[in-house]
Amino acid sequence: MTADMQQRRAMPPDVGEKRIATIGKVIGDGVVCCLFGTIGLFLWDMSSLQWWGFGVIALLCGACVVATVVRSLRVLWSLGWYEWRLRRHLRTGTAPKSDGLVSSDTLKKAGRIK
Repeated sequence: MTADMQQRRAMPPDVGEKRIATIGKVIGDGVVCCLFGTIGLFLWDMSSLQWWGFGVIALLCGACVVATVVRSLRVLWSLGWYEWRLRRHLRTGTAPKSDGLVSSDTLKKAGRIK
């Protein structure tokens, strides 16, 4: 059994679920960014001195896009940090070993029986 197979076997079961949930959050944030960016660009084109409110709304949409991108990057960073710490923790342990059956010779050598 290779070390990689042992590591995958030793991974906690919630790692895959956490990874999928995180990727789902990032995809959702991407959709929100596209939506707010499109609305902001559309409203920015419509703004003028008379319709200055559209410019304000467009700037707020741009701020939402920036905040969402920052949040997505933080979520991805936290996932990578979590997986790095988990792998580092799993590397510190030793590979599992099977224990042989105790024979009478081994017990005699250890002084347990006569």
